[in-house]
Amino acid sequence: MRQQQDKDKTTTTVIANAQERDMLKDLPDAHPIWDHASNALANLCVTLILLLSVEQIVLGGGIMNRTILYERIRSQTQNILNGYLDVSQVTTENGLKDYISCSCWGEKGGLVGALSLALDAYEEKEEKKKKEKHVAFSKDCDMEKEESYKRDIEMKMTIAKSIIAFSAIGLIYVLRRSH
Repeated sequence: MRQQQDKDKTTTTVIANAQERDMLKDLPDAHPIWDHASNALANLCVTLILLLSVEQIVLGGGIMNRTILYERIRSQTQNILNGYLDVSQVTTENGLKDYISCSCWGEKGGLVGALSLALDAYEEKEEKKKKEKHVAFSKDCDMEKEESYKRDIEMKMTIAKSIIAFSAIGLIYVLRRSH
């Protein structure tokens, strides 16, 4: 009985969240929710730039169907960085246009990105297994490489999880905060 109630509650929550997302389609470009969304995504971009020194940021998924967000995100990213980095990719309009771009995968961008990271992590793990069969390392070297490998895999999986989580609940959070 309790499990059925929990299942019904979960189903109701999923339906309510879907209805909230559907409301976004009808909001005008000037609605304040888009300022909140672009600020949240710009903060994500700045975090990626400063912590991971990524080569490019590709945004996609349902929220990015609202194309006005790209320019707002780029502008807000530049404002948040406030000249901290003297790199044309993040200090010029053309540089930012190439650096923060749209996904060719459209609405499926977040999912494809997460799956791609997971696949990379899996392939690296399989490659490591093959190398271990053919090459003998000293214990110290092997332990250092193992730790480094584990950190790389954990970071990729964390990024993949973050992409999925941000895609799934980020906008709902921003929408609820604006009410």
